[in-house]
Amino acid sequence: MSDTRVFFRDIRPYYAPERWSDLCGPAAGSLRLPMTVFWRAPDRQFSLDDEVELAEAYRFLVVEGDETEQGTLLNPDLLQAVWSRLVLPTRVRELWEARFPHLGSRS
Repeated sequence: MSDTRVFFRDIRPYYAPERWSDLCGPAAGSLRLPMTVFWRAPDRQFSLDDEVELAEAYRFLVVEGDETEQGTLLNPDLLQAVWSRLVLPTRVRELWEARFPHLGSRS
């Protein structure tokens, strides 16, 4: 009998929009995450003008959101700016960087 363990992180589905142009979220102000993306606290409001809150909200959207939520709430310029600082599962980072190679460039 093989003792191969399967972890949920290795099989769970992750999502990314088909096109970079699908991202049309706000560039400033605040962002209220849906319960399906951020269920840990009653206050799901994040300031896009605060670097820590922006990174936290975007991490949850990239990992927990579906294509519709990501497209509606992620701003392409803000995502590009914060991408290298997001702590993401390896499979999520690989998915997004395969679809949007410019995210992986550290220029």
